[in-house]
Formats: sequence, C-alpha cells, structure tokens
Amino acid sequence: MSRRNGRAGEADTPAKMFGKTLKRCREAVGVTQVQLAEAVFVNRTSYAKYEAGTEVPPRELAVRCDKELGTGEILTGMWDDADWYPVMGYHPKWFRQLVDLEKQAHSTRVWFPFSVPSLLQTESYMRAQFTTWGHSPSRVDELTAARLSRQGLLFGTNPLQLFAVMDQAALYHHMGDAPLMAEQFEHLVRMSRLRNVTLQVVPFGVPLAALLDSTLDLVTLPDGGTWIYTESLDKGWISNAPNECLQSLGDTITSGVLHYRHPSPAT
Repeated sequence: MSRRNGRAGEADTPAKMFGKTLKRCREAVGVTQVQLAEAVFVNRTSYAKYEAGTEVPPRELAVRCDKELGTGEILTGMWDDADWYPVMGYHPKWFRQLVDLEKQAHSTRVWFPFSVPSLLQTESYMRAQFTTWGHSPSRVDELTAARLSRQGLLFGTNPLQLFAVMDQAALYHHMGDAPLMAEQFEHLVRMSRLRNVTLQVVPFGVPLAALLDSTLDLVTLPDGGTWIYTESLDKGWISNAPNECLQSLGDTITSGVLHYRHPSPAT
C-alpha cells in the first residue's frame, strides 16, 4: 500500500520530521541557513545536518530557533514530544538495556570519576570523547546521535530526575580545545539550574568510597525497583539485585556526603 507524502517502504525519522519543520519555519521568515546558524550559535555544517535530518539536534537548538524565528514553542515542543529512540541500534548491545530502563525510570543516580556525565555533555564534548577513543567518523556520528537522544529524558512534562556526582578531576580532563571545554562548563551551569537536575562535584582531598573507580548508574523505576549499571574496559554489567556494598554506594551518592553543588544564580 502506498504511503501519503512519501514513497512506499519509507518513513521519516524524528530527526527528519524535525528538520522539515525547522526548514519551513526558517523559510517562512525569509532567512538563510547561514543567517539562522549564526544567530543560534551553531556552525553552518552542523545546522545543515539538523535541517536535513541526518543528525539528532540538541534541545538547545530548538529553544534558540523558536526564539529567533518567533515560533513560540513549536520546535521545542516537537523536540520534547519526539521519540528519538530509533537510534537505539547505534548503542552497543550491552548498553541497550540501560537505555530502555532510563525511558521507564523515575530517577537515576550516576557517578563519573573521569569525565562529565554523559547526560550532561555537549555534542562537541561527545564527539571529542568518541574520537579520542578511536572510533571511525561514521561511528562517532552514530554514538553521538545515540547519546544526544538520551538527553531528551531530562525535559518535557515528566522529566527524569538526575542526581549526578563527578570527581573534580573530570573538570581537568580536557576533551578537545579550550573553547570546547568552556562551552561544556557553561552547559553544566545551565543544566544544574534545572529543577530535576542535581549536580555534585567531589573536591580534591575528599576520601572516596570504595569501588568508585568506574562509572556507576543506579536507575530507580516508578515501582521503586532499582537497577545498577557499571562498566569494565570493554562492556557493561547490569543487575536488579545489587548486593549490600553496591546499595550502600547508592546511598552515599544521594546522602549529601558528596556535598558540593554548583551555587545557584542567586548566590
């Protein structure tokens, strides 16, 4: 059976649908891609990919474009409502269960000792990290799109509650150049101001709990069930039956023992 507004066997991805809407909104006010890209602080190449629907756009792009084009919250609302998870196949197989659990979760508590938490990274930071890890350009594109898609959970009418703890050392491990890191730090400040995001930094000199030498995720579902996820060098491990030691680590992460939080704008 043929499809309306498309060829048989084809369906637009959320990224392509968003890109088409963005293009219509841009053309309606008579500005070029170059003009809009400059106005929303995005390089021309990246903007073209968002409008073509070949990359998942960050939410900030939708917000800035709505403001610049005078479209209210059309693009932002579309971004919030989109199911970006068709990129699930881009995730490593051993990581997909965590991604699926995050979609169902009420909250997640994460510990990152050596890098910025993935749910709080900018696209540029992600690309630099994946490139440093030796991935091919095409795989960097896939992994970046997949990671960006997860960040949508932090927005919308019922956002994921994120409690993120990172070691101060992570702020000194540069990914890319100084402007890239400056952009990342500004993003951390903005994200920490969201009501559903708590960001804590463990200062140098504070003793760490045992076994906190790798990333750790504790995902809590609406029924109270908790899953724990951690990684080794080449794969991840997930379980819904954490032992007393791992459970105590989860309690430590959210107890305020790791006590530093970025000051609010009022202070």
